[in-house]
Formats: sequence, C-alpha cells, structure tokens
Amino acid sequence: MLQPISASSRSIVSASVIEKEDDYTLICDIEGLGRNIVVEFEEKVNVETGTSLRLKGNLKVELK
Repeated sequence: MLQPISASSRSIVSASVIEKEDDYTLICDIEGLGRNIVVEFEEKVNVETGTSLRLKGNLKVELK
C-alpha cells in the first residue's frame, strides 16, 4: 500500500479478487490491509475471481 501524500485519503493498493458480490462490489485480499475487504466502485466493473488489481483512489474505511 502506498500513500503518496501523508495524511491524505488518496492511496494505491494491490488487491486480489476473492469474490464478486455484484457489478459494483468486489471482496478482495489487499496487501497491507487484510483479507475479505469490501471494495465498492462508482461504475460497473467486469473483473473475474482470482484477478490481481492495482487500485488508485481515495480510501474510506467503515467499521461494522
């Protein structure tokens, strides 16, 4: 995981897709963060289980 600007929500992470929940939501293993992380997109994504991704954007954490 990279955070180019200290204390910014902008991050770059490497993820492996474990499961596709729907067209907007993936369950991933994210290096440095853990397993079974829910990743939501604003647009539909066409990604298969087992795919490795490099994600760039704002990181938001919700504890449930």
